[in-house]
Amino acid sequence: MVDETERFDVAVVGAGPTGMTAALLLAQRGHSVVILERHPKPYPLPRAVGFDGETARTFQDLGIIDDMLAVSQSDTGGYYWRNADGELLLYVDITRRAPTGWSTLNIFSQPQAEEVMREAVAKQPLISMRPGVEVVDVVDGPDGATVLSRSQRGNGGRIELGPGLAPIFARYVVGADGARSLVRTRIQTDETDLGFFYDWFVVDIIPHEEREWPPGGLQVCDPAGPASVIPGGPGRRRWEFLLTPGTDHAAVNTDDEAWRRVAEWGVTPENATLERRAIYRFQARWAHSWNRGHLLIAGDAAHLMPPFAGQGMNSGLRDAVNAAWKLDLVLSGRSPQSLLDTYTEERARHVQYAIRYSIALGAIICITDPVEAAERDRRMLAGAGEAEKVLPPLPDPTFESGIVRRNADGGTSAPAGHCAPQFEVSVNGEPARKFDDVFGRPAALISAAPLAHHLSDANRAMLQGLGYPLVDLADAAAEIVDVTGGYADDLRALGVAAVLVRPDGYYFGTASTPDDIDALVADFTAQLGLVPAVVR
Repeated sequence: MVDETERFDVAVVGAGPTGMTAALLLAQRGHSVVILERHPKPYPLPRAVGFDGETARTFQDLGIIDDMLAVSQSDTGGYYWRNADGELLLYVDITRRAPTGWSTLNIFSQPQAEEVMREAVAKQPLISMRPGVEVVDVVDGPDGATVLSRSQRGNGGRIELGPGLAPIFARYVVGADGARSLVRTRIQTDETDLGFFYDWFVVDIIPHEEREWPPGGLQVCDPAGPASVIPGGPGRRRWEFLLTPGTDHAAVNTDDEAWRRVAEWGVTPENATLERRAIYRFQARWAHSWNRGHLLIAGDAAHLMPPFAGQGMNSGLRDAVNAAWKLDLVLSGRSPQSLLDTYTEERARHVQYAIRYSIALGAIICITDPVEAAERDRRMLAGAGEAEKVLPPLPDPTFESGIVRRNADGGTSAPAGHCAPQFEVSVNGEPARKFDDVFGRPAALISAAPLAHHLSDANRAMLQGLGYPLVDLADAAAEIVDVTGGYADDLRALGVAAVLVRPDGYYFGTASTPDDIDALVADFTAQLGLVPAVVR
């Protein structure tokens, strides 16, 4: 009997931004990937509307940042929260440049952004994209997982299940298959639900002519009708209206009601096109385990959050980046499978920060009681719109366990687990470019002390085998030059001799003195479980 099973290094379930990012990163590293997407055609309507500076760096590393910037806008102004009288309650600065070297926020329309990603996927010979394939089961085994699926076919606007397809065997499966994830059910994980959920009526508009809007984003904190007015990408605008409990959703979710609600802003069927209307329930929950055996989950399959901080999709892409660099080491035989346990460890804590920050913002706007709203206004007006004065204290958006350098007491010290900056460098006298444009990804050892004296041959070989550039700021004849002095300034500000940056752009840790550099690298390679003999 002929075995018709197809074989891949990784099967990705779901072709949204998270799934395609994971697939592209893995294929870049030489691994074969199949993407299984249940919808026969791309979803044509807007959803997410913004990517941050960290995601921009990911797009840079994928080689698609220019195309992404071409379908986005970064000059949208600040993010203002005003009460019913128009008084400023909170201002969130989204105009500054992120440490990654890109804008803090770039506004886009998701269908256009996904098209850019699909084009990149189509150009990657190691990726097989399979639209119209419904995964019906994933069975984990000792050496990988078997994916069972059926074809999807359209019939008069409906989607029906077609015949079963040949099994797919993958060494690992990444479930980026959304909030109702099948892969998550196979991991058999519990979830934490913070019970913060509200229904919102979302209206996306395309004005016929360019016009001035309230600067950046606007949150209308009116207890009589909380609303959001935000950019929806070039040439688009989005409104979101809070629906109170008991609202008849069927009566609200109509074209007439959408036009009635945006009429206050001078938007009518005569001067704009209604692109989409939908009712969404915003939730705040996350899975406890994001990996088990040869299965992993990412994006909405692992967590859901309110949209107020704009971190839903961005968190999903962080998941993909974290999972991809670790899967690469495991698939290559450089690290043991246990390395993947740090994926949940690191990403779950980080995403909980994003969820709690989103809730803190949502708690401001989702107030419909006039007395409670008046008390909120009094408290926030006293803070003069400054976030640090009006929002509750929150933990840093970082992780304190996983692949990070620890102190003697087992704890961590900044900047370990924090996002590292990106500056321009020149190599061999060539014109200055952003670091990742030169080296492909953020991973590097950056030292203010001469590495010739403080890095052993064995550890040098380890890093070079991983493809990590060695940035020696003390060597005047070095081929890598810190053109702007940004990396030297960073080391001085941290008060350290060297930093080691991971492939996902986060600091592993620092060497406090030149004599500590070799120990820094040895600690990193030991935590990865690297064996010198198998390092390429």
